Amino acid sequence: MNTPAVKLQALSNLGEIWYVAKKIGLEFCLLDGTLLGAYRDKDFCVGDESDIDIGILDKDYDKTTEFIEELKYYGFQNHKVFIIEDKLEGFGITKGENHIDVIRINKHPNRDECYNFGRAQMGDSSIHIGCVYSSKHFDYFDTIRFYGMDFNIPNNVESFLTNQYGDWKTKVHRDEYDWFSCPNLDYDYDMINDDFKISSIKVTAVLVKYQRPDELDAICDHLGTFDFIDEILIRDNTKENLMGYGRYVTAKEAKNNTIYVQDDDCIIDVKKLYDKYEGTKLVNGMKPSGIKAYSGRDSMVGWGTFFEKSWIKVLDRYIDKYGKDDVLIREADRIFTYLLPRETIEMDVKDFPSATSKDALFRQPDHWDYKDKALERLRKIL
Repeated sequence: MNTPAVKLQALSNLGEIWYVAKKIGLEFCLLDGTLLGAYRDKDFCVGDESDIDIGILDKDYDKTTEFIEELKYYGFQNHKVFIIEDKLEGFGITKGENHIDVIRINKHPNRDECYNFGRAQMGDSSIHIGCVYSSKHFDYFDTIRFYGMDFNIPNNVESFLTNQYGDWKTKVHRDEYDWFSCPNLDYDYDMINDDFKISSIKVTAVLVKYQRPDELDAICDHLGTFDFIDEILIRDNTKENLMGYGRYVTAKEAKNNTIYVQDDDCIIDVKKLYDKYEGTKLVNGMKPSGIKAYSGRDSMVGWGTFFEKSWIKVLDRYIDKYGKDDVLIREADRIFTYLLPRETIEMDVKDFPSATSKDALFRQPDHWDYKDKALERLRKIL
């Protein structure tokens, strides 16, 4: 019998995850459907081959940045991040048709419990649910042999599976499985003996100062009305004009992981973009005319853009080949958006008069030459 391609991809991905974790000294364990299949079926659960679940203890979660970077060499891509109270509770990566959830296993500070958080869609909104276990299951790991590799699993695994699934011995196809029926779910989980509340992801706004100080002050006043923006950094290009690249240099200094940027010649409905941003891909705003003009891979960030600070490293793909040259300085926004997945949102933008002045970048005679040169180089990189 031929093994389905999706299962072969899952096995390949799990093997590469196992190898990279061993390489960097990171312990992880199988969780959820992957654990259930490996223990009960000695295989993936039927219908669950495209979804791998692994857990990492809170004490080791600081190694996940290195883990992600190593996995990128094997073709894995970021898919999503899951943040509560400014704390990374999990993230997802993909390769091929396979999705891998990397779950943070937390030790409760006041109770004999471990927990992680899941996110589920309820109508038009998502909710966050605590998945609670006895902490004894993570005092040490047992191991299981799965497709020729030894994997960690929670100790006393049958008790663990009963806690999570109830009747875990009866096979149920993924399409017929109701996650909300798990007995260990807590819809109002108390992490620190206080009522659990979701706070907004905090954002650092990065602006560039060059020729429009009055307009910049108006933009800062506007950004100050949003409670999720708790830091504003201003790159002073009057001292060294790094043009668009300057915003990325300054963003590296942000205290927050999530970054917001825009140009200094407009007022934008920032909340509209913020509500669309989930940390899985760049989200930028565009006027209808801009959406039509930028129908390819590249886009603009000047009409408002959210992204993660760690994504700035994608510019290294250009720098490693061409250096920090004048094309990067001039076309950093184009290069950045070309190299990242994104979602573009149609926006109403209130332009200041300077947006269409003779000094505007798009009016400069060499603007299109730089654009063409940047796109030609980007195609070679990819």
